[in-house]
Amino acid sequence: MAMFATQVPSYAGAPIHPAYQHVAAPSAYQHVAAPSAYQHVAAPSAYQHVAAPAQYSIATPGHFVAQDVPMPGAPPASQLASIPNPQSVGNQTTAYKQSLDEQLKQHAELLTSQHKMAVHQLDQATDQAKHQYDLQLDAQMQQHLLMLTQQLHTQSLQLQDAANQQKGMLEQQSAQLLMDYHHKKAHDDHAMAHHELQTRSHQAHEKLQNDWHGNQQYLANQVPLRK
Repeated sequence: MAMFATQVPSYAGAPIHPAYQHVAAPSAYQHVAAPSAYQHVAAPSAYQHVAAPAQYSIATPGHFVAQDVPMPGAPPASQLASIPNPQSVGNQTTAYKQSLDEQLKQHAELLTSQHKMAVHQLDQATDQAKHQYDLQLDAQMQQHLLMLTQQLHTQSLQLQDAANQQKGMLEQQSAQLLMDYHHKKAHDDHAMAHHELQTRSHQAHEKLQNDWHGNQQYLANQVPLRK
C-alpha cells in the first residue's frame, strides 16, 4: 500500500498591517508586550506517518496456513494537538490587535504630552532668556549712562578750566591795556600841561611885548615938553 504523509502548516502568528508596524518608541516609552496568551507554536519537527496495514498471506485453496497477527500499537498522535485551533487563533489575533491599538493610543497620548511639555519648557526658556537679556541690556544701559555722566563731568571741568584760563588771559590783557592807558594818559597830561604852560608863557610874553610897544608908541606920539 502506498504511504501517505499529511503536512500540517505551522502557525506563525497573524501578519501585522504595514500601518501598524511597531516603531521603536523614544527612550521614555515603555514597550508593551503582546498578551502572553498569544504564543508562537512551532510546527512539529517531523511529519507523522500512518503505518500501513499488516500484510496477510493467503494460501491457495486446500492449503490454509494461519499466520500470527501482530498486536496493535498505540493510537497515532494527533497533529492538531500542537497547534491552536481556529477559535484560539481568532481570539489571539483580536487580543493582539487590541493590544496594538492600545499601545498606539498610549504612545500617541505620550507623544502629545511630551510635545506639550516641550512647548511649555521652550516658552519658559524663552521667557527666561528674554528676562536675562533685559537684565543684561539694563546693566549695559546703566554702565553707558554712568560713562556719559562721567564724560560730561570731565568735559565740564575741562571747559571750566579753559574758560578760567581765557578769563585770566583777558584780565592780564585788560590790566596791561589799562596800564598802558594810564601811562599814556599821564604822558599826555604832562605834555598838555607843558603845552598850556608854554602857551600861557607865550601869550604873556606877547602881551608884554604888545604892552611895551603900545607904551613906546604912546610915548612917541606925546608932544615934547618945553624947557
